[in-house]
Amino acid sequence: MKQNTKEQISIVRHIYEKFMGEGDLSSYDQFITEDARVHCPASWQEIHSSPFPELSGRENTKKIDLEYAQAFQFIDVEIEELLSINDKVFVRWNCGGIHRGSFFGMPETHRQFAVGGQTLFRFGGTGQINESWQSWDMQGLLRQIGWHPAAATPLDDKDLNKKLRRASRLSERERDCLKLLIQGKTAKDTAAILFVSPRTVEYYFENIKDKLNSLTKKELFSIARLYETHHLL
Repeated sequence: MKQNTKEQISIVRHIYEKFMGEGDLSSYDQFITEDARVHCPASWQEIHSSPFPELSGRENTKKIDLEYAQAFQFIDVEIEELLSINDKVFVRWNCGGIHRGSFFGMPETHRQFAVGGQTLFRFGGTGQINESWQSWDMQGLLRQIGWHPAAATPLDDKDLNKKLRRASRLSERERDCLKLLIQGKTAKDTAAILFVSPRTVEYYFENIKDKLNSLTKKELFSIARLYETHHLL
């Protein structure tokens, strides 16, 4: 199918104006293919303790984009440069914002931030975005809102397999707790959703820590993200 440059540019502008600028992802499925792939910034692996620098599938990319939309109020989103050739559109952008909601388990700080980057989009034959390559300072954003993640050591295959095998030790309720953890839910929220007491939720998490050999909430969060990537939650 012949690529329509004007439509491609219009879709990319929509992403920055609506998805990013307004946090409105209601048209997400319209513009992103079901088998979409996102190549994340290099800092993604360090922050999420993940050996995988990309996200696959619209369901997974949408979860992450929703997390950003719910956590941040982006303001002054500006496209500084936009170039289109054949099936690709390149964008250089910058914006400011405020940390308004829970972000990867970190409570809102209401701190302001400024960030910029570059993204290359590739369109598929359906006229939707099928693949993107992102380059921006994720760690810089986190530092500005008050989180200082330690650089994680990439997992080798042996360590990865060990972590994945531990998932089989978890009960269904414990998996539910991890799912809600990466959605930014508090113990009180989790208790209400699961119709149990907050003390029972604490009990679940103590069991999870024992089974996964994890001592901190940050470690649990990283492992939960890893399990979600491998569809183990």
